[in-house]
Amino acid sequence: MLARARCRHAQRYRGNRRVYSQRFAWKLPEAVRHITALGGWVVRMGGRRAPPLPEMERVIDYARSVDQASEMDIHLMRRARMFIGTTSGFAYVATSFGIPTAMVNALSSVGLLWSTDTRFAWKPVHTRDGRMLSLSEITSERYRWAYPTYESMKRAGLTVQESSSDEILGTVQEVLDISDPSRTGPPPGVDESWERHVKVPGFFGSSRPSKYFLEKYASNLLAAE
Repeated sequence: MLARARCRHAQRYRGNRRVYSQRFAWKLPEAVRHITALGGWVVRMGGRRAPPLPEMERVIDYARSVDQASEMDIHLMRRARMFIGTTSGFAYVATSFGIPTAMVNALSSVGLLWSTDTRFAWKPVHTRDGRMLSLSEITSERYRWAYPTYESMKRAGLTVQESSSDEILGTVQEVLDISDPSRTGPPPGVDESWERHVKVPGFFGSSRPSKYFLEKYASNLLAAE
């Protein structure tokens, strides 16, 4: 297959500061190897303090390169077949270029301008007693304003878990199908019935949850209030 650049950017918050997630970085190799096994290349984006990736074939750790430049960031994104990222400003560069996106490890208090070619895996959010929040609760006034910082989550009695390797892989596989230039049918994914569980209309823009993520947590995410 024709090799294309694929970009990935990952951050998380602690307190009021953004920090790179070492644990999250180590959950990505399964999805990365899936791409490279198909003949693709992966270009890893991000700041130079990002934790190093394990050595893998057909992977360029551009984030830690001395050749990193803003102009090259934009060029790589513009030429990418797909983007794997999370809820950060750089992800909107992919959206603005119309690049199909796998949005994983995602969490936000405000509505998102994600495109129709975006599939997401939300960070599972749990109450103090271990119950996972539904989509209605995730997007409710009661809970969504607790997400910005670790301290606000703690005050609300909430905890989050990062996207697992299988959730990342399932989301990436779906977006690979969406971005396949030989695809002739409609893009894969779930129907629109999940949207009736979202409290804020258009909260996820034009995107949809990945089919794997939604099916894995259907009993929790689609639960009635």
